[in-house]
Amino acid sequence: TLFRSVPDGGFDDILYAYPLPFDKVEECAVLAERLEAFHVLVDSPEALEQLARRRLAKGKRWLVWLKVDCDNGRAGVKHTDPGALALAKAIAQLDAAELAGVYAHCGNTYD
Repeated sequence: TLFRSVPDGGFDDILYAYPLPFDKVEECAVLAERLEAFHVLVDSPEALEQLARRRLAKGKRWLVWLKVDCDNGRAGVKHTDPGALALAKAIAQLDAAELAGVYAHCGNTYD
């Protein structure tokens, strides 16, 4: 799987470019602790709570990108949702995380 093979491939800065799957938090934590930088996407307060519950070792912080849906119906919090700003603030205020940025993917560009 991705979680077993990627770290041994020589990469040390990886973005898991899919909103955080709750059943993969522990595997993400192992990579975040092992790699120089392992970034995750968050699109809900519930996902952020998962990260808050699973602190990283050695003083490392989760590198978190806010996943935004840019009106194409894909994953992410709607950019017009007032909760998007609240979620960005919550990420920035969580001592176990660092707001790395905002991530939007226009999947309709494949057409």
